[in-house]
This record gives sequence, C-alpha cells and structure tokens, in this order.
Amino acid sequence: MRVMRFILLTTSAIITPTLAAADPVSAFIAGFTGSGAAGVAAATASAIGGLTAVGYALGAFLGQNILGTLLLNVGIAYLLRPDQPEPPRIEQAQVNTRIAQAERYQLGGRVKIGGAAGAFAEYDSGGNFWYIVIHGDAELVGEPQYYLDGIPVELQQYDQRIGDAVNRVFTTPVDLSGLVASDELVDEDRVLLTAQTDARENGTYDAEASGTTTGGTPLFSLSRASDMASGDSVARGLLFETVSVGFGSDLSPGRWELTDDVVVGTDDAVFSFTEPWSDALRRGSVITDEFCWNDDAEIWDNNGEKRIAYDVYTVTPTADQPYGDLPARFTDAFPALPEDFFLAGVCYSIVRCASIRQPALSRMRRFRGPIGIGEPAVQLVANFSRVPDPRVEGVDVSDPATWLPGDGNPAILWAWWRLNRWGRAQDHTMINWDMVAAAADDCDDILTDRNGDPVSRYRAGVAIPDTQTRHEGEQEILKAMDAFVAYDDQGRAYPVPGKYREPTLSFTAARDIFTAATQGVDDGEQPMDGVVVNYLSPDHSYTKQPCAPWENPDFYDPAREPNFLIVDVLACQNHNQAVRLAKAIGGREQARFRAALGTTVKGILAKRERCIDLTYDAVFDGPHEIVGPVEEGADGAACTMAVVPLAPDRWTLNAGEEGAPPAPTPELEIDEGLPEATGVVLTSQAIQTDSGQAVRMRAVFDAPVRDDLFLRFRYAPTGTFTFEYMTVDMDELQAYSALVADGTTYDVQWKTVTSSGSKGTEWSTIETITVTANATPPAALVSASATGGTGEADLAWTAANDGNMRAVEIRRGLTTTYADATLVGTVITPANANGTLTETGLAAGTVYYWLTPINGSGIPGTASGPITTTIS
Repeated sequence: MRVMRFILLTTSAIITPTLAAADPVSAFIAGFTGSGAAGVAAATASAIGGLTAVGYALGAFLGQNILGTLLLNVGIAYLLRPDQPEPPRIEQAQVNTRIAQAERYQLGGRVKIGGAAGAFAEYDSGGNFWYIVIHGDAELVGEPQYYLDGIPVELQQYDQRIGDAVNRVFTTPVDLSGLVASDELVDEDRVLLTAQTDARENGTYDAEASGTTTGGTPLFSLSRASDMASGDSVARGLLFETVSVGFGSDLSPGRWELTDDVVVGTDDAVFSFTEPWSDALRRGSVITDEFCWNDDAEIWDNNGEKRIAYDVYTVTPTADQPYGDLPARFTDAFPALPEDFFLAGVCYSIVRCASIRQPALSRMRRFRGPIGIGEPAVQLVANFSRVPDPRVEGVDVSDPATWLPGDGNPAILWAWWRLNRWGRAQDHTMINWDMVAAAADDCDDILTDRNGDPVSRYRAGVAIPDTQTRHEGEQEILKAMDAFVAYDDQGRAYPVPGKYREPTLSFTAARDIFTAATQGVDDGEQPMDGVVVNYLSPDHSYTKQPCAPWENPDFYDPAREPNFLIVDVLACQNHNQAVRLAKAIGGREQARFRAALGTTVKGILAKRERCIDLTYDAVFDGPHEIVGPVEEGADGAACTMAVVPLAPDRWTLNAGEEGAPPAPTPELEIDEGLPEATGVVLTSQAIQTDSGQAVRMRAVFDAPVRDDLFLRFRYAPTGTFTFEYMTVDMDELQAYSALVADGTTYDVQWKTVTSSGSKGTEWSTIETITVTANATPPAALVSASATGGTGEADLAWTAANDGNMRAVEIRRGLTTTYADATLVGTVITPANANGTLTETGLAAGTVYYWLTPINGSGIPGTASGPITTTIS
C-alpha cells in the first residue's frame, strides 16, 4: 500500500492521543512542584490525601514526637514507592502521533484532544488521500471545534446541491397580486425571488408572457416552479445559479442559497448570495480560507472560484451504535472496505485530502500532520461522554443508557469516573448520590470574575490515559474542584468540593485534645511567597498557561523576588477558577500556623469534615481546616489530624485578588501587505515561425523591492474570462504570452505574489492591448475614387508598391466626420494592385467614403477621403 494501512478490527475501545512523555504525577495532588528542596517537599507532601500538602512539612517539624512521626511517615510514603512509568499529561494529548502503541484516553467534559494516526491512510481511485485520527474512548456529545495544524477552522455543516439555473434574480419585492411588468423578462424565464415583503413568497417561479402595458412594457404572470412548488418540503443548501449576463437595478447574477429548511408557502424562505465556490459544498468541507485554494493554484485570496482542499468527518460511538456511522463518502471511496471495519467505542475523525493539481499541491500540502505528506495535524475541542447526573429527572445512575451530556461539572465527572468500566469500575451502590447532587450544586454556584462576568465555581475537562492509575485520574478531577473524597456511615463515597461552610464539629483543649504540637512560621522561614496554578487556557488554544499568582499576605514581600509554588491543575480551563484554586492551595501549603492534634475517639467524626471549630489557645482558636487524613490509633481509642487556620474567604477572591490573566499572543502589527508591481509596460512582439510571422505579448516591469516576490500575468480576449498565464522571467524582469491572434485586443492583469504563492496582492485593474505582429503602417493609396449610381456606389483604388500593404478598409458616412463613418468592407489588396468594391442598397443622397490601407496586423496607413459621391 502507498502509505500505511493498519486496520483496527476490534470490539473494544481503541483510543489514541499523543506523546508518551510526562511530568511527574503524584498519587494525590499530582503536579505540585516547586523549586529546589522546598519544591520537592511541597510536591511529596501532597501524597497524604486529596488536599493534604501540609503533611510533610508538619511531619518534618514534628518529627521528634509520636504525632510528628506519624505525619512524617504518611507524608513521605509516596517517595518510597517503586518508580512508575510516567503517563502523558492532558496537554500532551493535543498533538498527533503515529506510533505503534499510542496512548488510549478516557475523555470527560470539555477537552481539546489530538490523537494518533495509522489506523487507516490510503488514496482512493480519484487521487484523494484519506487518513484517520483517533481521539478517545468516549462519545462526542457536542458540536466540535476543529483545529487543523493549530488553526481553528470552520466546517460546512450541511450538503449543498445545485438546482436548475434561473434566468433572473429579483432582489427587490415584486407584486404578485397581478401581472408583473418587466423589460428584463422573456417568456418561459425561470425567476428567483429573494426579497419579498412576505418572505414566504420567496422561491423559484416560471414566467409566462401575458401581453404588454399601454406603454409597451411586457407583462408576465409568475407561478411557482416545480422545484419549489407550494407545500413542498425543501432542505437548506439548495443552490440556484443565474445564467443571465445582463444587469438591472433589481437584478443580481451569481449563486443563491436557501439557508433554512422550509415548507414552501408556509415558512419564510431566506436566500443568501454565496461565495464563488467551484462546486457545491459537502458537509464536513473545510471552508476556512487558509485551507482552500483558487483557480490560480494559490491559497484562497478572494480571487476566482474557491476550491476545497480538505474535508473532515467526525465518527463517534453512541449507545445504539458502539462503532459509530461511517460517512457515505468514505465508504463510497473504498467500496472494498471490509464489512467488519470497526473502531468500536472510540471517537475519531476521517480526513479527506482532495486531489489537487500542481502547483497548488505544493502550497496546500504544507502542514505537519502525522502521516508526513504535508497533511494537517488534527485536534478538536468538544464535550465528551454522557454522565450520571442524579439531579436530572429520568437519569438512572445504574443505567448508562439514560445518562445525558454534561457540562464539565467536576462532581458529576467524579461520579462518572467512579462508575466508568475503564475508570474505577465501581458499582453505583458505592456512591452517596444525594451528596453527589449537593456537591454538583456547589460546583454550579455562580461567581463573578474580575470583569464582572458570571463564572461557575468549578468546571473540569479531563483526558485520562490508560497508563495512568485510576486513582490518579480521579485526583485530576478532584483537583479541579479542590475536593477530597468522604464516606458516609454506610461506606458510600462522595466528593467534598472546596467551599466555606461554618464548622459543625468542635474540638476543645479542655475536653477533646489530649496532645498537640504546633508551629508558627515567621517571614523568612517560609520558602514560598504564594501559588501559581497552571491551567489550560481556552484563550490560548487550550495550552498550559500560568494564572496570575496568589500572593500570600503573610510572606509576600514586593521588595524582593518572589518564589511561588507552581501547581498543575490541567483539568481547569478558567482563569478565575485557577486563581481561586491557587488561593486554596496556598492557604494550606503556606499557612503561618500549623498544628498536629491528638484527640479522643471523637476525631473519627472529623473524617468526613473539611473543617472543625478548634478551641486550643489564643492562636489556634476558631475555624480550622483539616489538611491530612484523620488517623485512628491502633487501639481505636485515639485519633490524630493536622490542621491550619481557615478564613471564610479561602475559596473566594476578594477585590483585586484575581489579577490579570495571561496576555494573549501579542499582535506584532507587521505589515503583511505586498507592494504592487511598478513600471509595467505591455507591447506586441513579432515572432518568426516556420509558418510565417506570428505575435505574442510582452511585458516588462521594475524589479520588486523584495527578493522573495514574484509577478504573475494573465490575459484573455477582451470581454471573455478564460484567462491564460504568461511565462515570467524574474531575472530579466519580463513576461511573455503564448502566440496570440494577430490584431486581437486582450485584457491583461498582473499581481505580486510571494515565491511560495502563499500570499499575493489583488489582481491589477485590466489594461487592454491590441496585439500586432507588424507595427509599421503601409503607404497611402496611389489613387482612390467613388462613383454614385442608382442605389449604389462603385469604388476603385490602386495600392502603393509597399511590402506592408495587405488590405483596404472602406468606411461610409453621411457627414465629413471620419469618426461617424461605418466600416462597410475590407478588401484584400496586395502591393501595387488595383481593387474595387460595389456597395448596393443605398438611399438617395450625398455620401462620403474613406479608403484606408492596412498591414497584416491591422495597422492603418493614411486614409484617402472623404470622397464625395451622390446616390440617385
């Protein structure tokens, strides 16, 4: 086979994102990194639990007592496990690969995903190249936004079809209550009405002549044409081309498209004037300019007809069709495709690279796709997977067939991942669905960002590779809502998102705490001054971007260089959310006061709580957040926990705290315009051939101001539009046409393009030239005469003995003004020869003749005349 064809025949999900390299992902906080030893400590501390990054620091501080040793051991447990292969990160899933063992991804929420190629890559019989990019083990549940080679593109959303052409298009209302008076119509014309006051009247009509007005204007009756008969259901995308070349004040030629499905006569029919496409568009055609080309074999630049270079078709599994529906255009292109060609359970894109002639091929196959023939890389942004939202009526959490598309609510994504057979694969009875619903409501809280716009408290999108452990994948979801997993008294799990609530559980030194170790950190002892969360920014094409730093008010000093803890939360796609997460993480990681508590058995009650009300001393008094797991003693009679003070604004931002999001790629304001050609002069050039003398056009021009610029010239006989192109010699600064018809007038245009043809100016205004092989006029006639008679005139002349002599043009007028005379004949007359012409059918009166010698290129000599004669 010409490229590579490895057909995946499977009944299980096959997913393929991209690169297989990643940064370390820790067991619980996956992605907490810092600089130096402090960064390592902060990262490893996160292993304690969903939100327990303080554990290691407390353990290090309290290492000389029982509580400290316990916390230390928990904190460093992650460090002691064997090395594990590092799975890909979500941002790495955006690129395309072509490797034998590509990663498979589970997708949930809104995700930008690339994929792996290699499942299919082949040319069809028409020279079109097809390849498949596999995205994920998930159903696509929303319209995707495609990116080709990183450029967002627009796809045609429906098929167009070309109907029978119309003769006239009316772009102003026509009164249909009676006959239509029009000088533009003829009997049996097909008419398209596009601007009726009642849009239900728009559509195609047949015109029938019905007499004239008293002033002589033709009258017509208009009746619905058969292709848009009253009551017909007509789908959008129907195209009508005009065959009329005339223009009128209420007429417009071109191609018109029906923009909506209509029942003719019942629904408003809206028509729009379309771009000059070379053919009807198909669903999936990429219509973005950078991926189209024109008649000049260049990237589309609003010249000529627009041509499609690429088509993209999305195939996604559904509950009813686990391997999706292949597009008919694909199966028609490969009729021998095996019937069991199934990519079961995966979402993938089929890309068609249209057959393109040179030199456009080299310009359109300029991309960096996975196959390597210049095809584009493919990514899409879309909402993936149906989820079990217990808040929605009709959703049965035990029946995936009832699940519905979600909106990235991380509490619901957590539940989806717990139930997913490729996730935690747990039974629905192991989840407390009432608490999941409450957590989802918390995530749906509407807050306000720095611009005053509403934003959900938490949203997430995940792409979890199969090489990532399932609990690590869960932590990616939990991090996006700053959550931990709690269990009710029946052992059922539920997430607890980050949100302040007044504590309902109290611990006092007098009654509940039998031992404690505390720490106060002064400025200079804390190695970190705040937190920066890396998130995936939609404003930067879903690339990893740092949020504005949360500056810890206890340690940040604007007079010195800050040292921020860097945390990856790549399931987050909102700047405001990222800063809130940074603040929540900083409140734990960089708390000024910390405590490790030994409590009575009452501590067991804190296992499902985020915070407690602590009364210990003047410092540790009031709401405190539990930042590590509540550990039970071996005898079950005591518990230990680590806590830090908790302010009510831990998960909200105060005025000015959000900061500015990452700046977009700067607009460099580079002038990309190309200079117009200068010094262009058109001339005729005689060429001696075996068949005699011929002629071509020649253009000379000034040297462009840049070495990478190239001039193009095109020409066509005046009044026509079938252009041909000149041969251009940039070294000699000249261009030549092919041999052309001697004495013919041509329209010539030129433009400046880059040498690659990727950019160009508009075509110049038309300049006309009458091409002549011989520019030397013949000598004047030796003699010329005219004799009038009854209804006729006899003309005679003698040509000079001049080799340029070819023929004589005879003009007749009723005045002595040459410009008003009419050409009545051309008579071939060689040098030194006599010629005659008798003109009949003349009216009586005085007439004037001019006899002009011309050479073989039509170049005239001196006219003889006016010669006066009388017709009787």
